[in-house]
Amino acid sequence: MSETPAPCLVEIHLHRISLPGNLFSGTCPSLQSLTLTSCEVAWSAIPVSSSLTKLSIHTPSQRFSVDDVIAKMRIIGPTLRELRLEFVLRPATGTHSTSGPFQPQIPFKNMTSFKLDDNDARPVCLFLDQVSLRDCPNITVAVSEGTLEEQFAIAQALVASRGLPTWPVTNIEVDLHESCLTLLMTEAEKRSISLGLSFPGDSQLAAVLSAFSTLPLAPVKTIRFSGGYFEDHDPAPFHYFNARGTIQHLELAAEFIPTFIRFIQPQNTRLREIADVVGVDDRNKLVLDHQTAGLGLNIIGFPGLQKIRIDGDDFDEMEPGYGAYLTLREWLVWRNIFGVRLGSLVLVNLNVPCGTIDWFEDLVDKFEQIDVEEVDQDDD
Repeated sequence: MSETPAPCLVEIHLHRISLPGNLFSGTCPSLQSLTLTSCEVAWSAIPVSSSLTKLSIHTPSQRFSVDDVIAKMRIIGPTLRELRLEFVLRPATGTHSTSGPFQPQIPFKNMTSFKLDDNDARPVCLFLDQVSLRDCPNITVAVSEGTLEEQFAIAQALVASRGLPTWPVTNIEVDLHESCLTLLMTEAEKRSISLGLSFPGDSQLAAVLSAFSTLPLAPVKTIRFSGGYFEDHDPAPFHYFNARGTIQHLELAAEFIPTFIRFIQPQNTRLREIADVVGVDDRNKLVLDHQTAGLGLNIIGFPGLQKIRIDGDDFDEMEPGYGAYLTLREWLVWRNIFGVRLGSLVLVNLNVPCGTIDWFEDLVDKFEQIDVEEVDQDDD
C-alpha cells in the first residue's frame, strides 16, 4: 500500500493485509468509506478525512488503545454515519483523554448505525462514556466477557450516551448457549438498541437480571429464552420477569419447558387449595368473591400474558413430555377461571405426546401448530 497522499480515493476495503505505519501519509481528503478486516495496522495509520462517513474495523492483529481511538474520534466522529468496531479496543495504558480533565461527549450527530462488539468490558465502558449516541437510530453493543459490575457499568454508560430518562426496552433475549443476555430497545419505528452482555454461568443469570432491575427500564413486553437450559431448573428468571408485570409475549425453546413447569406448578397447587376452600356452585363453577378472585390473580404468573410460543429442536430428549403438557393445561384452565385467558399458544417443530393436542384448542383464543407431530411418549 502507498504511503503517498491519495486525494481522489473514495473507498478502501482491505482483508488480511499488512499496512504501512503512515497509510497515504494520513491524508485522504475524499475518503468516504474504510473497511479493514484482520489487517496488521497501527491506529495512527488510519487516515483522517472530513469526508469519512463509514468506518469498519474487524479483529486487527493488534488492538488499539481506547484513548487513542477516542482522540481520533473527536476529529472524525461528528461526520461518521456508520461505525463498526469488533474486537478492536484495549484498555488505556497511560493517562490520556479518558482519564484527564473533563471533556464533552463526542457528538455522533450523523450516526445512523453503531456497533461495538468486544470481549473486554473495560474499554467498551470507557468508549461509551465518551460518546453521545442520542441521535443514532440503530445501536448494537455486545460484550462476551466481564464481571457483573463491569457489565452493569456498560449498561449505565449506554443509557448515559443516549441521554434517556428510561430504557425503552421492548424485548429481552436470554441465550444460555452463548451465555448472553440481550436487551432489545425500540423507541419508535426503525429505531433500535441492542445490548448483549455475558453472564458467568447459568446460576448467575438471576443475579444479572436483578442488577439490571435497578436501571430505569421501560416496560418489557417480550422475553425469549433460547440456546440452553438451566441444569438446576432454577425458575428465578421467570420470577424476575413475572414481578415486572409487563410481559405480553413469552418465547421458549423446548429445553426451557422443565424450568417453566417448575415455575407454574406451585401456582397450580395453590389454586387447587383455593378451589377446595371456596367450593363450587350448582353449575360446578368456583364460587369467587372479589377477594378470592384477587387472590387467584396474584398467584397466577404473567397475568398480562397474551402469547406463548414453544420452539422444539433436534434433540428429542429435550422435548416436553406428557406431564409437562398436563401441567401447562391445568395452568391455562386456571387462567380462564380467573379471567386472564391466553390469547395465543403456538407450538413449533415439536413431537408431542398422543392425545395432548386436543387439550389446548378450547383453552386459548388461538391455537397454532407448525410442524407438530403426535407420538407415543412415556410419562415424565
